[in-house]
Amino acid sequence: MERLLRRVTVRLLLASSALWLAEACRVTGEQTLADDSDPGNTDGSGSMPTGSMPTGSTMSSSGDPTTSTEAPAAGSSTSSDGSTANAESSGAAPLDPCLSLLDIRVASFNIRFDNGGPASQTATNGWLNGSEPRRDMVIALVQEIDPDLLGVQEALANQVDDLVAAFPEFRFVGVGRDDGVRAGEFAGIFYRPDRFELLQQGYFWLSTTPEIPGTVFENSGSIRMATWIIVRDIASNREVFVLNTHWDNQDQTSRELSALLIRERLGSLGAGRPTIMTGDLNANESNVAVQALLAAEPADTPRLIDGFRQVVPESQGDELTFHNFTGGTTGERIDYVLHTDPFLTDAATIHRNDFSARFPSDHYPVSSNVAWAECAFEQASSRDSPL
Repeated sequence: MERLLRRVTVRLLLASSALWLAEACRVTGEQTLADDSDPGNTDGSGSMPTGSMPTGSTMSSSGDPTTSTEAPAAGSSTSSDGSTANAESSGAAPLDPCLSLLDIRVASFNIRFDNGGPASQTATNGWLNGSEPRRDMVIALVQEIDPDLLGVQEALANQVDDLVAAFPEFRFVGVGRDDGVRAGEFAGIFYRPDRFELLQQGYFWLSTTPEIPGTVFENSGSIRMATWIIVRDIASNREVFVLNTHWDNQDQTSRELSALLIRERLGSLGAGRPTIMTGDLNANESNVAVQALLAAEPADTPRLIDGFRQVVPESQGDELTFHNFTGGTTGERIDYVLHTDPFLTDAATIHRNDFSARFPSDHYPVSSNVAWAECAFEQASSRDSPL
C-alpha cells in the first residue's frame, strides 16, 4: 500500500509540474504580446531592442527539457530562446524538489532456472509444479516487493515469457547468454516505464572478448554476462546507468576478472551518470572480487557502495541469501544492490518469504530503497525490516 501511494504521488507531482509549466508558458506568452504592443519597446523604427524576446516565442511543445540531464531550477521553466518564467511571476507555487525525487526501489532476484521437461511439473521445486508452481510464488513475491527496477538472474526464455506476461506494468531488457538472443539464461532488467524512460540498452559477456555472445574467461564454469540500460528518471529528469549481472560460481579468477571488466564498463558506458548495479556475484562481501567493485582505486572508474551496509553497518551472521531451498538464514550475502555516491540506501531487505514451507527460489531476493542523497533523510520513513 505504501508503494502504491508513493507511485500515485509521483504521478500527481508530474501532473502538477505539467500544469504549472503550461501556466508559466501562458503567462510568458501574454507578457510577450503585451511587450510587443507597447510602443515604448521599439526604437521608433518598429524593431525590437536587442536582447528582447521575439514575438511569438514559446516553450517546447512538450514542456519537458528531455534533451538535458539537468532539470530546470525548482519553480522555473525555460523557453525556446533560453528565457525563464518562474512560479513567482506566474502566481503558481514552486514545487519542493525533494518531493519529486522519491526513492527508487531496486531488487535483485536469482529465480533459479527451470529444469524443463517433466521435472518442471513434477519436482517439488519445479517451475510449473502441478500443485504449487514456483512460477506463481516468484510472481507473488515480486508483486509484494513492488520494485521500480528488478534485475533477474538464471531466467530461461520460458521463464522470462511468464514474467513478462505477469507484469504488464514493466518493460524487459535482456538476451540469452548462450547466443545473445534466447538461448541460455538471461541476466535481464525489468523497469517501470511510468518511472523511467529507456534511452539506451546493451549487453556484454564476461570474457576477454565481451562483445561476442557465449564467450567466457578461461576456466569459467559457465557463460556469464551483463545487461545494462541508461534510463531517464522521470521524477527527477536525471539519467541513471543500471547494470545487472551474474558471476561465475566455480572460478575465483573469473570473478576477479569480471569485477575489473565491469568496473571499466561502469566508466565507459556509464560516462559519469549515477549508477545502480544488481547481481548474483557468487561471492561474499569480503571476497577480493566484490572488494574490487567497492575499492577507491582505480580512481578513474566509478566506485560502488554496498547499500545494505549503509543500513546494517555490521553483519550479525544471519544475512544468507543463497539457501538452496532450505530456508536457512545463517551465513553471508552473495546477492547485491550496489550504487554510486549520488545515491544513498535508506532501507534494505532480504525477502525470506515462504509459501507453505516452500520457496520461490534457492536464493532470497534482496531489495534496497535507493534515494537521491540530497533528499534521502527527508524521505526516510518506517519501511521493511532489513532481514
